[in-house]
Amino acid sequence: MCLWREVFVLDQLDKQLLNVIQAGVPLSPRPFQHVAADVGCDEADAVRRVDALRQAGIIREISAIFDAVALGYRQALVAMTVPPELLDQAGQTAAAHPGVSHCYGRAGTMNLWLTLAVSPQSPLGLDNSAALLARLCGATAHAVLPTIKRYKLRVSFDMESGSPAPAAGKTETRGRGDAETRREETEDG
Repeated sequence: MCLWREVFVLDQLDKQLLNVIQAGVPLSPRPFQHVAADVGCDEADAVRRVDALRQAGIIREISAIFDAVALGYRQALVAMTVPPELLDQAGQTAAAHPGVSHCYGRAGTMNLWLTLAVSPQSPLGLDNSAALLARLCGATAHAVLPTIKRYKLRVSFDMESGSPAPAAGKTETRGRGDAETRREETEDG
């Protein structure tokens, strides 16, 4: 089977927009007015271009990322053993949980991995939530791997350099097109 995907050609303004929105979209009533000002175009053009990039699959989503630990949530990496014939459905089930931010299949005995965050108001708590989710996924085994130390990696791709790889070794406050790495030591679970 041969799959074809239309190639989306990025112009210089598209690349600038991608660099700016990777660094962060301001929380304001008209965020793309600010984004547009950063790249030197008008707001309508910025919105139209970002929508076209989203429609083409270049941008998957633009969303806020909250620090779950700072909000009192408990989080962990959860590994499950799921029968191979149930893996796709199990992944969809896990991904539908509001506390799951990443979910992916892997080779090996523990073949479904996810990150799970649970509210401090959860009557089940982290371990019981993971156990219930494992049961709903049809897992025959699961392991809850709590965070001991958290290492945050923020990767941005420099769209203007022409390189699809992150520009390693550079750090900036806003991360404009450079890989930014922060290490955070926490005692959260």
